[in-house]
Parts: sequence; C-alpha cells; structure tokens
Amino acid sequence: MRRIARPQKNSLQATAELSRLADVRLGRRAFLRLLSSIAAAGLLRPRASAAGESAIGIHRATRNTLLGAIGDGLRKVRSPLPPFKAYEGKPRVSLGDVPRAGGPSFSDALARRVITAAAPATPTPGSPSAVLSRDQLARLLYFTNGDTGRGDGEPYKLRAAPSAGALYAGEIYVLASSVDGLDRGIYYYDVGKHELVTVQNGLDAGAVDQAFETDGASGAAALVCIANVFERYELRYANRGYRYALIDTGHIGENLALVSSASGVPCRGWSRFDDDRLNTLLGLEGREDAVCAIYAVGGSVLSDGPVVRHFVEKGASGTRMPKDLEPTVRYHEASKLLPGAAARPEHGRRRAAKETRPFDLKVPNGERIALDAPTAAPSKTLQACIAERRSPSRFAARAITTAQLAAICRAAQPAAMENEATLIEVLLVCHRVEGVDGGLYSYLPREEKLVFVRRADFRESLPRVCLGQSKAGDAAVGVLMIGRLRQAALHYGERSYRDVLIEAGRIGERVYLAAEALDLRARNLAAFLDEDLDELIGADGRERSVVHLTMVGYTA
Repeated sequence: MRRIARPQKNSLQATAELSRLADVRLGRRAFLRLLSSIAAAGLLRPRASAAGESAIGIHRATRNTLLGAIGDGLRKVRSPLPPFKAYEGKPRVSLGDVPRAGGPSFSDALARRVITAAAPATPTPGSPSAVLSRDQLARLLYFTNGDTGRGDGEPYKLRAAPSAGALYAGEIYVLASSVDGLDRGIYYYDVGKHELVTVQNGLDAGAVDQAFETDGASGAAALVCIANVFERYELRYANRGYRYALIDTGHIGENLALVSSASGVPCRGWSRFDDDRLNTLLGLEGREDAVCAIYAVGGSVLSDGPVVRHFVEKGASGTRMPKDLEPTVRYHEASKLLPGAAARPEHGRRRAAKETRPFDLKVPNGERIALDAPTAAPSKTLQACIAERRSPSRFAARAITTAQLAAICRAAQPAAMENEATLIEVLLVCHRVEGVDGGLYSYLPREEKLVFVRRADFRESLPRVCLGQSKAGDAAVGVLMIGRLRQAALHYGERSYRDVLIEAGRIGERVYLAAEALDLRARNLAAFLDEDLDELIGADGRERSVVHLTMVGYTA
C-alpha cells in the first residue's frame, strides 16, 4: 500500500505559492477557482472511491486543478528513487557499443512501420529472421529506451524516449526465447550500463503464452516487456503521475515498433494480458511496479490469431478492491485481466475486422485546406532522430510551412494506420503556419487536408490553461490528443483508459521524431488544467477529454 505525502500548507507557504503563480495569467473564473480550492484545501485530500475504478473516474481523479498545481512543489518530501534497479550479484551480459550512424530515414522507417502494422511479417521457422541476434536485440533496446547522453546544459542523462520531468519510470524486461548468443531466460535491461541482467535462467514459452488471448506470442524470438515504477513519478506529480507513466509507455513502445520495422524485424504489441501472471514471472509486485505493455519481436509474430483464452477485468470478476488504496492503485488493480469469461462480450479484444473501428470520428463540415506536399521527404535517419531528440526549454515565435505541417500530420495520423488508432482523436492548434489562419483544426489522413473546427487565436489562451507555460503560445503548432473515454470504455471495458494513454504516447513519439527529421523540436506539455483546456477546445471532459499535448516549432 502506498501513501503520497501531502503536507498541509501554512499561511506562509500558501502566500509563497500564490506569489509564485502571480506570473500565470489567470482569468477571473480561474482565479475564483483558485480561491475556492485554497479554502477547501483541508477537504480535498484524495480519497479512494469506486469512481477511481472506472475509466472516466480515474481520469477525473488524476486531472490537474489549480490546487493540484500549487501542491506539486510541496509533495517532494521523500528522497527520489534510484533511476535503475540494482540486481546485485546477478549475472550480466554486456551488449557492446551500438552505432548511431546508418539505417533508413525516419520517413522510410515510418512507411515500413505502417506496412508492418497492416500486415506483419511471419517468417517460417529456420529462416534468417526467425532468430534474433544479440546485436539486433542490443540495437532495439538502445534505440527503444537507451542512454543517449546529456543534453546541452542538462545535469542528467537523457534517454531515447521522453519522460515526464526526466524521471524515467519506464523499465524494460526481455523474455528471450530464440536470441542467438543469449541463453533462454528473463532479463532486465540496465539502461545505465547497457547490459542485460539475468533475472531467471530458462523460459517456459508455454507458460508465458497463457498470459495472452492468442498463441501469437509463442513464436516470437523475444518478448519485450515495458514496466513502470509508478512511484518515481508520483513523488513529484502525485496521482497524475499514473497518466504520465502510461503515456511514456507509449513513447517507449513506439520507438521499439519503429526501430523493429526499420530493421526488418517483425514486431507486435499487446496492452491486454494476464497482469498478475506476468508480474509474478518478472518478480514485480504488481502495484507500484507493474508491466504495462508487451511487444513480441522477431520470429513468427501473429497480428491477430483466434481467441483461445478469455479474460475478465478483476474489478468485474467480483473481486473486492481494498478500500484504503489510492485511486490510481484501485484503478490499476481493478483493470487487471484475469482468466475467465467476460461479463460483457463487447469487453476485451477486437474479434472481427468490422470491429477494428468501434466508433467513427465525426468529420467537421468546415472549410478544407490542402496541405503542400514536401518537395523531398526528410532524409535524417530514424536512429539520428531518436539519439538527438531533445525537448526545448523555449520555442521561437517563428512560422513553419504547410509542407512541414503536412509531415507532422502524416506522422501523427498515417492514413494506412487509420484503423489501428481507434481511441484517440487528434486536433491541431495552429499558431504560426504560413498561409494558415490561427485556429483549431482536424486532419483528414486520406485526403491530407485540414478542416476548420474553429477560427481563433489561441496564443494567449493556450498558455493560460497550461499553467502559464509560454511554450504553449510560442510554438508553431500544438498536437492535441483527445481520448474518446466513454465509448472506449463501453467497447473495450474499463481497462481502456490504459490503452487511451498508451496510444496517445505512441502518437506523441511519432510527432517528436517527425519534428527532429524536419529540423524542428517538439515538447510534451502534460501540465495543463484539464477542465479549462477541455472547455477551450469544446470537449466535455467525460465523453471526450484531452489526455496529451505536444507542441512543435523552432527553438529560440
């Protein structure tokens, strides 16, 4: 059981925090909310409730308020956790140096990723690609979440995937089955040393396969499990850290999918599996430290095999959740999958091609704007984009071209992946795009056109709802990821909120890398006032709500 320390503010602390927020341009309504929040501070301690076990309930339990923004600076009352796990005395396998040069361009890698997503390769046993080499695995791991060095002026090392506050909750485990030069077994990827730590010798592929609905995982050369030490984020961000960890899981997973596809290695991802079985197998306690996504790489990877096992959410199985848990723990525990017949047949995996899109996104009827095609596809390699990716501290108030915007849109919403991304609606806030009026837009992947949602100048209002962060107004464009929360829950069950956040992270990572390929920069702005941002773009916060925001532009 965890407890997030939330000391009460005395009058001096409250005054100091109000002074710190004086530079935040608050509207009258926001200021009144702030006053009422402070007045109610003693009554607003997060309490476990049944609402925390539902997709919409956990979204509301982790939203930012002005009180939450004030409290962030006061939660740092415990020592930060180590950035890596120790595993003292365990055997280690060095993965050697990984060259950063070479490989296909980001544009080519994205095209291959799209093809792989639509029709994964399924090599026959004994073919060259059926067995993964240790060097291939080392490359995949490094460009998935490896140590890419220090940024300019940064005191800490950075990784291949972005992280909230550079706290890096994400951890990688490898279940190696057919990796040349590596014994079968379970390994932990030590990012700091670029080594594999032997967690367990040997691997029962049949037992692992029981954690999935299909038998597709058994043919993989290796399973790459992305786990999260949630407390690394919660020490700073409290319950909202749960969101950030899952979004970062999407960032990490998308790197793996792109690098795998660029290398000709089959890759298939799962976010729905028997949680307790896999957590136990990896030696994780399952609450503070838990598996969040799995990718099968190499070997024979199935895209969608027949359902041979059925799972039910723990919260729908009649299992009672302890009442004294924090909302995020209650939700994560209740949304675990267990073997059993689902209470509602529409919950669970997609069972037919016609269910690939459980709901269609409404296309606005506004004016359509064709985007210029790039004169030449960006030639910067995928590996260089990942290794050099950085989040700028400031953006220059400088316009980008419609061709650059088109490349960003194609990365966020590739037309060939339209059926893969079903839980997220993407909107664009255009501040500075040559020949495009400021406003809110939708993007039509198949037509490669923008559609006006609303003409408006968001250069002042967007920073205001992003807690005064000037980056939200100085960047050229913002990519908003809106979760279709209620419909996702109705179709996929309450666990769908995990899927929404992971998918948002995948989209955000493609935007990051597209910006790098275009000699631009991207930055996630996850600190925003949820209700205010939803109101700004016309979302109701329950049916539709912003879950992620990535800004793109030139650096100052």
